[in-house]
Amino acid sequence: MAAGHAAGVPATTSTSCIPRAIVRWARRRGQPVEITALDRNPGTLTAAARACADYAQIELLRGNALELPFPPHSFDVVLASQVLHHMEAGEPARLLGELRRVARHGILVHDLRRGAWPHAVTWAALQLMSRNPIIRHDGPLSIRRGYTPAELEALARSAGWKAPRVVRHAFFRLALLEETR
Repeated sequence: MAAGHAAGVPATTSTSCIPRAIVRWARRRGQPVEITALDRNPGTLTAAARACADYAQIELLRGNALELPFPPHSFDVVLASQVLHHMEAGEPARLLGELRRVARHGILVHDLRRGAWPHAVTWAALQLMSRNPIIRHDGPLSIRRGYTPAELEALARSAGWKAPRVVRHAFFRLALLEETR
């Protein structure tokens, strides 16, 4: 989800949280914004519809991010959050190619940074903060499936990105960015 005319891609919590945050940001600045959020899971979309009921600027659609149902250059900015590490071989490059295809001005992709330190800290934190065995398992697994900055940049280049840039963020997050025009 992103400001301007934007297309989002599957990410359970992102389907409603990020678009609402963008709308609130735009409202505070008096900026118009229209957001199209896409998810393939009907249950996620139902929950997002409830969460977004007071946000007329957000349109929710069911669809496959690997085959975005939009013509080329349909959106000013395109965002995908925390989805790449959930994909199987070949799918991350396909997704990045689709995002580039529909973006007019820019692309922003957030994901997790892989490494021994991120894994150790995530494992330890979840041992202290959660009793849920699924969360304790999924957090470190997600970090192991994440990317190094060099891998993320190479993946973007393999998907046709011309000038990808990777920025590190707190809590072992990476942002992959490209201005497309």
